Amino acid sequence: PSDLSSLAPWSWVASRLFLSIFMLLCCFTSRTEVSYENRRITEKFVYLGTALFTFACFGIIALVPLPAAYNPDIFFHRPAEFIPAVIFLVSLILLLRNGHWKQFYFEHWLVLSLIVAFISQAVFMSHSAQLFDYSFDLAHLLKKAGYICVLTGLLISMYMTFKTEEKNSFRAVSQANMALEAELAMRSRIEARLVKREKELLRSNQELEQFAYIASHDLQEPLRKIQSFGDRLQSHYAEALDERGCDYLQRMRSAAGRMSTLINDLLAFSRIKANTGNHSHVDLNEVLKGVLSDLDWQIEEARALVNSQSLPSLQADGIQMRQLLQNLIGNSIKYRSPDRLPQIDIDCLNEPGYCVIRVKDNGIGFEPQYAQQIFEVFQRLHSRNEYDGTGVGLSVVRRIAEAHGGTAEASSIPGEGSVFIVKLKLKT
Repeated sequence: PSDLSSLAPWSWVASRLFLSIFMLLCCFTSRTEVSYENRRITEKFVYLGTALFTFACFGIIALVPLPAAYNPDIFFHRPAEFIPAVIFLVSLILLLRNGHWKQFYFEHWLVLSLIVAFISQAVFMSHSAQLFDYSFDLAHLLKKAGYICVLTGLLISMYMTFKTEEKNSFRAVSQANMALEAELAMRSRIEARLVKREKELLRSNQELEQFAYIASHDLQEPLRKIQSFGDRLQSHYAEALDERGCDYLQRMRSAAGRMSTLINDLLAFSRIKANTGNHSHVDLNEVLKGVLSDLDWQIEEARALVNSQSLPSLQADGIQMRQLLQNLIGNSIKYRSPDRLPQIDIDCLNEPGYCVIRVKDNGIGFEPQYAQQIFEVFQRLHSRNEYDGTGVGLSVVRRIAEAHGGTAEASSIPGEGSVFIVKLKLKT
């Protein structure tokens, strides 16, 4: 219903009013002291506001006859342009008072854009008398210059943001490299300490092996002489000694025998190490038969019943496997209950990656708090008068298990019996 002379100026008014309102909203939200996320104008709000404003303007232009946009009788020939001009001016004042335009490139160029937009509005509403006259074209040129200012500020801001991010990234990479270099230096120091500790450990093992050699030769030789002379005294001069002398002689021979046993046990304990070069295919059933044959006299004397299920085969040190089973069975026989015949059950449990040997007895048992102590060297729960031994047998069991990548543990109920579980890692 409107002619072109009214439609073009009013479409100008609509576009400038839309732009000025959004500029005012941006300036207002930037002044509120809230978090950035809360004051940010979202894309959804922009799209929805644009759509509503566009449909409203289209409906008015399409359905309502528009009045003449030019009125020569008043100072502002185009009074409808006064509203966008005022909004541009208010937005400019808010942005200048905010002070951010001095710090941020985009807002600096936005100030220039608002100045140009206000001048454009002033020129258009006060001097343009008809379409496409000099003032009309100048206002359009200034409007485009305002858009170019915004675009320029946006591009400069994006470029500076990119350079800042690049600088921050470079700084972060530099810091990460410094941290990595520090970590590598620390690891180098740790590796150097580990190498030093390894050398010390090797030297300690060599010293232990030397001690084992001394124990097996130099210490055993005097003991053998003591035992030999003790035997000679017992054989040839026992009748010449009184009762006290015979008692002293018996104590000397007994002490020498215990010392010899202790040295042999320590020697056996020190020689156990994780030497995979001696590992071979070992059938535990055959090993168990040999152990039961060696312990035949003790089993018969204790009237013990030994039950065993089928045991697996594995890659291990055959001598150490024999020693492990012999120590476990011998321990169960030694600490049998006087109230019942000893019974020892040997079987194997299923656990992925491990051969789990379980030895269960009905002996005297022990208190649960001693479950770890019994595996330590020289740790005894009973006096020598009650049970003989050196307190090394179970220590040897644990050391053999650890040398094969496993563990040894025990549980017990006092007066009912004990269960010993040895885990040996299977090797493919």
